[in-house]
Amino acid sequence: MTAPPFVPCDGSRVSHQMRPLHVDALALRIAGIGQAVMRTWFLSVCVSVATIGSSSCTLISLAQDAVPSEPPAAETPGSSQELSITEFDLSDKRTLGAALQAIADHHAVEFRHPLPDDTPIQPLEKLSEKPLSFWQALDHVLDEAGLDIDPYGGDAKTWKLRVSQPLRPRRTASATYAGAFRLEPTLVTSRRVLRHPALSGLSVEIELAWPPGATPIGLTLPLNRIRAVLSDGETLGAAGGGGGVIDVATGPDIPLAVMQIPLEFSPVQATQIAALIGQLRSLLPVDPQRFELSLDATVAAETRGSLTFRGEGVRKNEELHEVRLGIEVDVPAEAMESHRGFLLNNEVYALTADGTRVEHLGYQLYRQAENGIGIAYLFDLGESAAGCKLIYETPTRIVRDQVDFVIENIPLP
Repeated sequence: MTAPPFVPCDGSRVSHQMRPLHVDALALRIAGIGQAVMRTWFLSVCVSVATIGSSSCTLISLAQDAVPSEPPAAETPGSSQELSITEFDLSDKRTLGAALQAIADHHAVEFRHPLPDDTPIQPLEKLSEKPLSFWQALDHVLDEAGLDIDPYGGDAKTWKLRVSQPLRPRRTASATYAGAFRLEPTLVTSRRVLRHPALSGLSVEIELAWPPGATPIGLTLPLNRIRAVLSDGETLGAAGGGGGVIDVATGPDIPLAVMQIPLEFSPVQATQIAALIGQLRSLLPVDPQRFELSLDATVAAETRGSLTFRGEGVRKNEELHEVRLGIEVDVPAEAMESHRGFLLNNEVYALTADGTRVEHLGYQLYRQAENGIGIAYLFDLGESAAGCKLIYETPTRIVRDQVDFVIENIPLP
């Protein structure tokens, strides 16, 4: 495929040139989210009932994409079970600021909140020798301070906190922790379709969150693993009677996703779902690597794991510099589509000769091959790129993970 050139621009037209670059990236993300939403809606009327299996995971390379129906039972280092824990200790942290700083030091995330840092909280005493879960520790601190997470007020590295809504249940009481994930029911709806009774059903909305830096590449819920045990003893399966999965759209900027779990409809007198049982299957990126490309010298290709990184030219584009990268992944052609968005979301920046960090002003995908992509980034590096380096940070391995969950005591409408 011939690489389309950038339209030349001068300083007064930089903002104009950025629009199509950002639109390219936005279109890719919207397309992925749209597919997931449509598939979830369709599958809500064609699902089946089955029993839950055992939790397991296995390590794979970037070359393996599909999650098998029955993964091996052996656990592998780097699974969501290990990603969820850390060695920090909050037993001596008696103020909000100290507790949040202890969490932030271990997870490369900054917390912004409306309360004084010296707001007193009860320390979190360790009840066992097991390391603390990120979410269990953070939920305790937020409950003590009366705070909640504003998922749309920050980004991947800065989480904004807000005062909790009145009557909001305690986060530690309403959440379930499964591996690296936190699940909390947020909405339950019941519908009766009079002309098409088969379309009647219950729907449970679940907020699914993961720790900083552990954004899943792929995340699915097998519908034949879902069942709900009601408080009167009745058991419901996923609505419909067919098979399939719920695809959950994830992104690096917002550390959570919202999913709808469709259940069979039953005109019962139960007051709650005593246990909602399911299974999460995910692809988690691990082993981050830092690639460096000198912008004033020819650099040979570098391969780490299943990923090959090479520079494909630096050229002046009026007042900006255009840096072209080729990235290849050792994957089958049919698996490349899911990895392409993952590669585009990695962190990319430049370092000047004096070590100043320069963010890119936009990018354009100029090549899509069966096993890789070509990306062109724009930087404002002044008159010359001499002494500058391009930094590209990316995980080089992927963990295929499978973890069971049980959410208890969900009130019914």
